[in-house]
Amino acid sequence: MALEVNNLNYEDAHRYYIAYYSDTGSEEDKKIGKQVAESSKWSQFITKWQSEDSTIYDIDGNDQNPSEAAQEEINNLEGDGAQKSKKGGMAAGIAAGGAVGASGIALAVAAKSIIPEAASTGNIVAAAIYAAVGIVYCSVAEVFRSRVKQNRELQERYIAKAQQDLQYNYEAADAKAQSITDMVRAQSAQAEKVMQSTGQNVELSNAVAGATEGSNVSTNLAALGQGDKFAGEAYDKLEEINNEMLNTTSEYDQIIAEVNTSKSVVNSIKNEMPQFQKQRSNDKITEYLFAAGGAAAVLGGMAGIATSFVANAGQPWLVAGSLILFALGMVMFGIAAGKSFGEASKQKQGESEATNLADQSAQTYQNASNASASIRSQINEANSIYTQGLNMQEDMNKEDSNHNGPAV
Repeated sequence: MALEVNNLNYEDAHRYYIAYYSDTGSEEDKKIGKQVAESSKWSQFITKWQSEDSTIYDIDGNDQNPSEAAQEEINNLEGDGAQKSKKGGMAAGIAAGGAVGASGIALAVAAKSIIPEAASTGNIVAAAIYAAVGIVYCSVAEVFRSRVKQNRELQERYIAKAQQDLQYNYEAADAKAQSITDMVRAQSAQAEKVMQSTGQNVELSNAVAGATEGSNVSTNLAALGQGDKFAGEAYDKLEEINNEMLNTTSEYDQIIAEVNTSKSVVNSIKNEMPQFQKQRSNDKITEYLFAAGGAAAVLGGMAGIATSFVANAGQPWLVAGSLILFALGMVMFGIAAGKSFGEASKQKQGESEATNLADQSAQTYQNASNASASIRSQINEANSIYTQGLNMQEDMNKEDSNHNGPAV
């Protein structure tokens, strides 16, 4: 089995070792991983592998299983309250049929239609009711505004941090991987030259040995020995090149880990944004309703003041009382309308930001997917090239063993 372990490419050896080291994967994988751990060939990489994320390859193309680093960043984003902000507090309770939310909307609707009509009578009773409702309305509107404001600010913090995660340079990562691939190709070309040069010398030696077999023993043995010498030297040179290639391909680890970690985080952001958009839209509508209700109620109060002189004619104290009550109610409704309208504008901006980030994260995720696929393709090519190098090395091993026995 030792020979099979030594013939693994870098990625497979890494994967098997991680299965053994992290006690994950199948029993067969862990068994092979233990042999990798005990192999002198792979000993130089053990410390490096132990320091790396155990999901470095598992996450490739699988966004449902993010790496430890990706999960940490996703948790970091959520730690700013994204999950809480998507629940929407009292405002979202409206859409879900929450009693408190429904009563708040009912009050906003009443402020827009029923209250102005009642206030327009101008009498002292209507003024008292108007003022009382205004106080309640302002309080309820402020509770709603406070909740949706908190949701918005939580999402703003999430979006601000998410923007940073979307800045990863996938083109640079792909270019860095390409430079590694170019180096692997150059090392392969060097191995090919060794094979071509050695192949000619071995072929010539074998031809001489074949021609002198049975006729000239000394020349035959000399030719066989010379062929083995050429093959042995080529074996050593190919082994050196293949070892260099292993060190080169190990540099893919950091790049693929970073790209796929970023890809998983971006995928999480991309999936969050539609919920953010929906919440901002719901909260925006809620605040516009409160703003419209408050504004309509203010106009109703103005109508009430205009008619209070007629409704309470001849009773100055009633006129004064109704004027004070209407003025108090108008202040309350006006405060509610102003604050709600201001928050509705901010909610609209938040909805726009969520929409923009949804578009940006979708494009960034595509860029990440393209880079990941490109780097994966390059890793596969490097694995194939290394396997070819091992085959060349084994060919020379066989040639070397023709006369003097296997290489030592």
